[in-house]
Amino acid sequence: MPKRSWEPFKFLELIKLIRQHTDQPIYLAGGPSETKAGEYIEQNLPSGTVNNLIGKTSLIEMIELIGGVSLVVANETSAIHIAAATQTPAICVLGGGHFERFAPYPTVMVSSPICAFHRVDCYHCNWDCKFIILEGKPYPCIENVNIDVVWELVKLFIT
Repeated sequence: MPKRSWEPFKFLELIKLIRQHTDQPIYLAGGPSETKAGEYIEQNLPSGTVNNLIGKTSLIEMIELIGGVSLVVANETSAIHIAAATQTPAICVLGGGHFERFAPYPTVMVSSPICAFHRVDCYHCNWDCKFIILEGKPYPCIENVNIDVVWELVKLFIT
């Protein structure tokens, strides 16, 4: 759901920051609904900066990919849950609609994704947002997750 997704320009800026600190390969992965976001990111980076696999992997291939990388940064999607299952370090950009239903994971888990979120008083809304959301914009609890906050979490894994 686009309304539950961090904006592509934020992922783009995060990738630029990551690129300044590591030469590890960066993969874009997801379902066909993320194709447009992947194209935007890819078009705004130097050629070869990312490996765009959006819409090009089966579920098994996605599990293998996530299980073999050093870090996953994603919205609260199957990628975060796969990362938890494969014990791959992960950072989840998390909104409040289902907060604590699926994520954040219990702290007793061995490999629990770290969640970046911006708590507001309407958390636990079941995605029945009380705000008027413009077409193409995410819910405020997602939109207000700051790039700098996610970057600080990423730095824990790459520096």
